[in-house]
Amino acid sequence: MTTWESVARLWKDEEGSNFSRTALEEWFPADPSKKEQRAELWKGLDGNGNGYVSLAEYDGWFNARTLQAEKRRLKSSLFVYARPALVRAFDLANGVQKNSNDDYATKSEFGLLLLGTHAALRIYRIFELADESKDRRVSRDEFAHRLEDVNKELGENGNLVVDDFDSIDADASGSVLLDEAIAFFLAKICTNTKLLAEVPKKVKAAKKERAAPPQEKIVPQKSTPPSLKQTQKSTPPSLKQTPKSTPPSLKQTPVKAKVDTFFFEPPADVERPLQEDFDPPRALQQHDDDDDDYPLRLQYGGLEVLLRPTRTRGADVAPMDLNYHGVQVSLKPSSSSKSTKPSKTPRSAPSADLPAGWSRRYDQTRRRHYYVDHNTKTTTWRNPSANPLFVKSIG
Repeated sequence: MTTWESVARLWKDEEGSNFSRTALEEWFPADPSKKEQRAELWKGLDGNGNGYVSLAEYDGWFNARTLQAEKRRLKSSLFVYARPALVRAFDLANGVQKNSNDDYATKSEFGLLLLGTHAALRIYRIFELADESKDRRVSRDEFAHRLEDVNKELGENGNLVVDDFDSIDADASGSVLLDEAIAFFLAKICTNTKLLAEVPKKVKAAKKERAAPPQEKIVPQKSTPPSLKQTQKSTPPSLKQTPKSTPPSLKQTPVKAKVDTFFFEPPADVERPLQEDFDPPRALQQHDDDDDDYPLRLQYGGLEVLLRPTRTRGADVAPMDLNYHGVQVSLKPSSSSKSTKPSKTPRSAPSADLPAGWSRRYDQTRRRHYYVDHNTKTTTWRNPSANPLFVKSIG
């Protein structure tokens, strides 16, 4: 558990006891009047432009944003410290708006997500302040011992007494967990009715999940699970069924199981302006032909697995079985240290059917061709030979 002392000073208030509201608002604007600023930030968050962001995308964006503020590399001190708070903030904000989905946050929920992040960070700091044993739970004795500090952090709403511990400890287990602290203290520091209305829903869902009978253990299989085979012919049954909560954009454009791409195409019903097609393709990534260390992202049954090489790799490791939310993943060393890559395609492929000064290239990330205008040094996804207006403009 990373301590408060490791967090960069710029995120702390003058006394250094909790988060600076000014700093949080500067880098994560939640004020209702800052819609334009949030709109610009959303463009960087929703990199694939499909109108939805996952928790993983929000994590990456939050880390990048705080790294920019701290002027550091790799992982920011705030992200490492407050990761549990980000999970709770995302859980509060997603699904708030009508016709939205509990697995994703939409652009209309972005302001609530930032506001929830502010609140969750402050509550997490209060929770960590009372958690003297650093075991991610607060006992009654710890609460009583740090009650004065807790009330101080709550400001004008800091009127708690020792007996309030029973109200915070919703499941009467004798200790307060972070989820219980978020549910109780949110009303103390936040006045947004939409966020507050989500608390009973999340608490009810958590109780239902805890009351559910344990799932049967999956018997380990010797063969590689179908989800890990890149040469898979049939779609797993779990992916054939369209969940009721699938975002609208994904329903209109069904997405098959993918293990070699980071990006989804924008919804099919989105009509892009013609001039955008002359800009370089957004989020375009190229890998050197001899580089086999690219990451691998697997989506299966509502879960996502990201594999990426580390600095220390070797074949002398034992097989491992991972069980998570009813899905089993088996890992074992392969006979080859090389990653399985798609067949190489020449970076530049001049074609006789293209205008002079044009060439066609292949993007390994999106698995599609794009076109390069060497005259203007621009790129486009459209074939210039199939666009009379564009061919005319360069004639």
